[in-house]
Amino acid sequence: MTAQVLAAALLGMAAFAAAVGGFLALGLTTERHWQEAGKVGRRPRLRRCVQALGALALIASLLCCAALRRNGYGFVPWIAFLTAAVWIAIGLLSQTRLNAARVARLVGMLAAASCMAALVLRFG
Repeated sequence: MTAQVLAAALLGMAAFAAAVGGFLALGLTTERHWQEAGKVGRRPRLRRCVQALGALALIASLLCCAALRRNGYGFVPWIAFLTAAVWIAIGLLSQTRLNAARVARLVGMLAAASCMAALVLRFG
C-alpha cells in the first residue's frame, strides 16, 4: 500500500516537473526570448531541438498523469498541472532568461528521476 502511494506521489511530481520544464523550454525558444539571448542567426538546429524537447516534456507529463489516473481521468490532474506550470513559467520568463534555463534543466532532471523511481516502485 505505501509503495503505491509513494509511486503515485512520484508520478505526480514527475508530471508537474515535466510540465514546468516543457513550458520553460517552449517559452525560451519563442522569437523574442531567443533574440534576447543573442542566438538569433546562430544555431537554428538547437532551437528546434529545444522546442522538440519541450513538446516531449509536455507529452511525458500527460503520460505520467495517465499512469496516475486510469480509465481516462488523467486529463483532470494534467490540466491542473499545466495551469500551475504555465504560471511558474510566466514568472520565470519575465525575470532573467538564465535563471529560467537553469530551472528548466533542473526540473527536467527531477521529472526523469521521479518518473524512473515511480516505475521501479510500481513494476519492480
